[in-house]
Amino acid sequence: QALSENRGTEVKRRAQALAV
Repeated sequence: QALSENRGTEVKRRAQALAV
């Protein structure tokens, strides 16, 4: 479960970095 949450955060952070 923790891994899934951590992965989701990483994906969101990566998407934001790409948007910038």
